[in-house]
Amino acid sequence: MSLDYNLGGIKDYKTVCFDSKGNQKAITKDIIFSTMAVDLGAITEKNYFEFHRRLQIFSAAVDSDYRDLTLDVVKAHIGLTVNVSSTTRLQWLRRLNKIMERESREFFYKLAAAQPKLEAEV
Repeated sequence: MSLDYNLGGIKDYKTVCFDSKGNQKAITKDIIFSTMAVDLGAITEKNYFEFHRRLQIFSAAVDSDYRDLTLDVVKAHIGLTVNVSSTTRLQWLRRLNKIMERESREFFYKLAAAQPKLEAEV
């Protein structure tokens, strides 16, 4: 499924989202793609703080680059809508927990696989 978005609801979207040559700014692309990480299909006056909070939690949990998206950047993109299903904080935290469990399991499998090589080198 494609990721579809609408920037038209963003106040002054032509300067917030595009550079002087008409190219979409990288920060706007990051905000659009981050909606999938935070499970919020829109940035609104009511949820922009929650959006940013989820970005920070996600970034800390999986070491992503989304921590560079400041609260001011998120606030500037109020009005963005994306075809991402919005979830409650509890639903999102449960999904994040599954992601963290999977990532830690993969890390330990790789570590265990490397262990015999490390012992042979000693």
